[in-house]
Amino acid sequence: MLFACPICGVSFGPSSRYCPHCGEFEAPINQRIGFLELKAVELLDRGFDIETIEQLLLDEGVHATDARAMLEDQRLQLRRIALSTGIKRVVIGICLMSCAVYVTWLGAVLGYMIVGCGAFVFGASFTWSGVLNIVSGREREPCSFE
Repeated sequence: MLFACPICGVSFGPSSRYCPHCGEFEAPINQRIGFLELKAVELLDRGFDIETIEQLLLDEGVHATDARAMLEDQRLQLRRIALSTGIKRVVIGICLMSCAVYVTWLGAVLGYMIVGCGAFVFGASFTWSGVLNIVSGREREPCSFE
């Protein structure tokens, strides 16, 4: 969505509160609120303080009660997503580790133990990632070996 400044005619996006050319025209907050919500979600997901994000929204012209309500809704939604993802990762990780024990035992008989050990390590990293999601309430990527 682009805004057109009625004073100088320059078009600008919702990331700017005021016209970047003349600085006189202020974009309506009700038309910028979607952009600000996405920005708040991104900052919450990156681990920024709620107070910091709330202050940013207040600086952008959002009313204090609207900013608090928006942040609380987003925080709860991100928490639910992280919890759901964490539980799935823990279950999948435990299943992988269980299968790895069997593959390791079978591999010991056939001489392919390394496959089972690798699967066990991968399952353990997936489980650990899920536990971190559940405990922290934030989405984390599975552990990598980079």
